[in-house]
Amino acid sequence: MTGPRPLPTIAASLLRLGLGLGTRGLEILGKLGLYVLVAQSLGLADAGLYFIALAWGGLGGTLARGGLERAAMYRIPAELAVGDGAAAWRVLRLALLGAFLGGCAVGGATSLAGPWVAHAVLAQPALAPVLVLTGVLVLADALALTTGSILAGLHRNVAAQLTGASLWPGLALVALWLWPGADLGDALVLTILARFLTFAMGLGMIRAERARFQARRASAAPATPLLRLALPLLGVELVQVSLVTMPTLILAAFAAPEAVAYFSMASRLSVLTWVILVSVATIAAPRMAEQYRLEEWDRLRQTQRAARWSSALLAVPPLLGMIVLAPWLLGLPGAGFEPGAAALRILCLGQIVNALLACRDTLLANTGHGDDLLRVNMVQLAVAAVLAVTTIPWLGAEGAAAMTAISIGLGAILQSRIARRRVPRAF
Repeated sequence: MTGPRPLPTIAASLLRLGLGLGTRGLEILGKLGLYVLVAQSLGLADAGLYFIALAWGGLGGTLARGGLERAAMYRIPAELAVGDGAAAWRVLRLALLGAFLGGCAVGGATSLAGPWVAHAVLAQPALAPVLVLTGVLVLADALALTTGSILAGLHRNVAAQLTGASLWPGLALVALWLWPGADLGDALVLTILARFLTFAMGLGMIRAERARFQARRASAAPATPLLRLALPLLGVELVQVSLVTMPTLILAAFAAPEAVAYFSMASRLSVLTWVILVSVATIAAPRMAEQYRLEEWDRLRQTQRAARWSSALLAVPPLLGMIVLAPWLLGLPGAGFEPGAAALRILCLGQIVNALLACRDTLLANTGHGDDLLRVNMVQLAVAAVLAVTTIPWLGAEGAAAMTAISIGLGAILQSRIARRRVPRAF
């Protein structure tokens, strides 16, 4: 049996966080460059369609993964902490298989139903071929993010972030830059290929860790079954992705593609600092799972506090800068995006609240309290639904921003309260 991982030195912790943030910096620069290049090369209307594809690709990929990737991020380090490598390997295989089957099902449905939805429901014929390609993007998203979560559970934080989120924007940016005259379809194909490439890279890194899954006898009580953990976490993931992506899709039903484009740009700028929170959470999550499984309360408390304050200190200043510089930032892609300045400022306010109360959802998810986290997220979804029908048709992009900001801020507050009740020893 293996014992708990030793508590890292301060220097090692700072190095780990610095490397993680470095990969997230690569993601921020890659996404910003990709969005600007897409807007400049495709034009406002086609850029709006590209952002719709990314929005559904993220939401469909979340549905396809079924919550298995988050459950695996919790279970793999917990099983390895008590020496049960065989159980950790079973979790890994089930997560990958589930992502593949789910990606084929959701992606296939998207490609087959896409043309009908574009013509009969949204009355936007130009969206039909986009949705066909989006079905393949769903599969690529599901596989890449699942491999990233598995690597996070193995404490391969940099590899996890490169595989799951950080590398594909840069790859797509370079490919699009090297393809002068690329149209919307070309841009989507290059994005899909970038996603599959990072998935293949992640598989290679997981294979290199195969020795860690040698079967050993576990001395602790059996953990909660993976599917039991995954179901509530699926609901959580769907709500969280919906809060970011659904405003774009709902706005598309009420507004022109140009309005969708500048709101989408504002939305994506506002969540650039969110990648910092994800980076910190990716580092903290497997440690929280190990420490909770081994009942190391002092270490769990240290991990939780370090994660929260690191997130706040790193994310809040850039968000304040975005509020001040909103018109200038939205002017970078070119003329036509400046009307999204008000939406960007509203979105940043919601992200500030989220940053100040960061990693409470990570604590709940990685200590077996997914049911409580799901209940909080259902409240968020209900509030978002009410705001969607009352603000988006009336206020357009600003209404979509208000819907997102209020629901995200409310969720952060509720998650913090529930976490203090369920895991008091972590505070």
